[in-house]
Amino acid sequence: MAYLDLNGARLHYTDTGSGDVAVVFSHGLLFSTEMFAEQIAHLKANYRCIAYDHRGQGQSGAPEGEYDMDTLTGDAAALITALGG
Repeated sequence: MAYLDLNGARLHYTDTGSGDVAVVFSHGLLFSTEMFAEQIAHLKANYRCIAYDHRGQGQSGAPEGEYDMDTLTGDAAALITALGG
């Protein structure tokens, strides 16, 4: 399992597949990366597939404080940057 510490949260992510184009999967409220298993299995032969659990969900850490869309957007941007996107 892969994790990155970003913006005060420990985020779980998967990074599979190959290709010059990356597809980033971001789940909805109370879900996890597991919901994208079939899509990733289908796309990973031609695309780099990155899926991550939002803070406080799935296998990511749940730091104290409130979470809003700006926080989640910042987490996504930091993850993409950290993974070379």
